[in-house]
Amino acid sequence: MVVETTPIQIPYSFVEYKGVFSEPIFATFVKKDWAVTRAIYSALQKWGLSLEQIVLRQNPANVSEIQITFNLPRVGIVVHLSMGNVTIFMNSPDWSRAAELVEVATATVEATKMGAEANIQSQQLSLGMHLIPKGKTLKELTSRFVVVDEKSVDFLGKVRGSGFSLYAENASVVVDVSGLNPEAFFVRITRIHNGNTTVAQMAQLLERDEKQTFTFLGVHEDA
Repeated sequence: MVVETTPIQIPYSFVEYKGVFSEPIFATFVKKDWAVTRAIYSALQKWGLSLEQIVLRQNPANVSEIQITFNLPRVGIVVHLSMGNVTIFMNSPDWSRAAELVEVATATVEATKMGAEANIQSQQLSLGMHLIPKGKTLKELTSRFVVVDEKSVDFLGKVRGSGFSLYAENASVVVDVSGLNPEAFFVRITRIHNGNTTVAQMAQLLERDEKQTFTFLGVHEDA
């Protein structure tokens, strides 16, 4: 039996990687040891990283706010290095460029571990998407997952949509109203990995999770 699905457009999306260190990398910041900065700089020059694109956060309120940011506008990637973790933010990723994005992220992670002499205890990869459905509202799309007695919440005014969250041991899916576009809804897919999982393996699983989440929600990307 063919199941009809709702076409969607994706005006904005992002992928976020987070690697949590086993121990804080105090030497990098407190002792002003630039080894990890040099390592990341050398690893990312291939993608156009210049000294002007390395930014130190000014006047942090506490140790956890100390941060170095590496900007790679050519590939739409920003790297944040802090005392406890390294995060990589990819703006509007395209699966057709997955190999390049994986290469950048892998180079960053390996350079960070080498330069900071740090071990990564756990990793997390998330995909966030703002989706505009054609022919249906968020309320209609989520009605089979979330049932609300609207009379009991009429003090809120007209309900235009509702969201929900699903949590497994190492993965989660969040569906909510988009804060960027009143016609869109927001989906975030997150999976947690151990410190030995490669970025390539995480990306493969994330792509699979995206497809299965679309199937679960009954939507497909409009060609």
